[in-house]
Amino acid sequence: MLTTVFVLSFLSAIPFRTYGYFDLEFEVNNKDRAGKIWTFDQHHLNIINIFSLDQNFRLFTEMEWEHGISIEADGAGSGKIYLAQGWLEYKKSNALRFQMGKILVPFGKYGLTYDATPTFLSTFLPNSVYGNHLNSVGHKDRLFAKWLTGIQVAGLIPLGDWGAEYFFYITNGRGSKPSEKDTNPNKGLGGRIIVRPPIDDINFGFSYYSDADGNSHNTIQTSLGTDLEFTVSNFTFKAESVYNSGQNIDTTTIQPIDDYLTGYGYYFQTSYTIKDRWTPFIRIDQYDPDIDGQVQHDKTTTIGINVSITPRIYFKSEVQFRREADHIIHDDDTNKAYQSFVSSIAVAF
Repeated sequence: MLTTVFVLSFLSAIPFRTYGYFDLEFEVNNKDRAGKIWTFDQHHLNIINIFSLDQNFRLFTEMEWEHGISIEADGAGSGKIYLAQGWLEYKKSNALRFQMGKILVPFGKYGLTYDATPTFLSTFLPNSVYGNHLNSVGHKDRLFAKWLTGIQVAGLIPLGDWGAEYFFYITNGRGSKPSEKDTNPNKGLGGRIIVRPPIDDINFGFSYYSDADGNSHNTIQTSLGTDLEFTVSNFTFKAESVYNSGQNIDTTTIQPIDDYLTGYGYYFQTSYTIKDRWTPFIRIDQYDPDIDGQVQHDKTTTIGINVSITPRIYFKSEVQFRREADHIIHDDDTNKAYQSFVSSIAVAF
């Protein structure tokens, strides 16, 4: 009893902050019979806690309740609950921070805010960089892991009138239980650098990720990314590109060989904010899964609007014109082109 009282009193003395986000999505499309069913999805409810242990150490945790989680006594139910992030940080200075634990992979503009829907205009992030694509062994997966479990070094570096931010990390590669163990001797490696010139409201970045993917026969999967953003008055332009290569396998031995499949994707997005509330946007988003092959591209054109109902509540509505990649060119493949209508409410608290 005394131990419990001591622990509770000790924890109550630790300063901490709590915040999070919530969203509800609505979607319908004419791709197939299932898509034509109008569907609501209570996608995210995330609670974030930051514990300031002292002037150098802090603990960051994020729990996610996804897809309206329900757990039944018989094991049935829907959705899932999991630790989205959990890491300890030691801050030597603004220029040098060490983080260890489960962390979002800082790849691209949205790597650190991947599920935080109040922080970006559209309901879904650009598919070319952040979606799933067929890799070199025919497995549909992200171009880089969503999370890293390992150690990361990060910091801000002043460079005269310029500024830079960096992230470098070592992590378990992807596999059946990437937060618990690696499936091969190779470790995932990656990093990101963001450069901010002396010109106001402009920045550009470079990202790298590589691992021996345990979900894809331990083949080496590598992605390189670039991104740019600038704002002039109420007009904002964003663009990202990604180049990836994946090791092929010997179809007889199912072992990696010294031959690679390369893909390339990009998007650019323009938006204009009216009276700090209404932000219409247009995005062109394309991915080529095989630069050297005769295949079609994944392509999505999105026209939408983001409305700030309050500074913490956002209504989003968009129409997507989509075409999926196919490794076979058909004379008539209209079934590969379809349209989606998506709306959502996103709340930051």
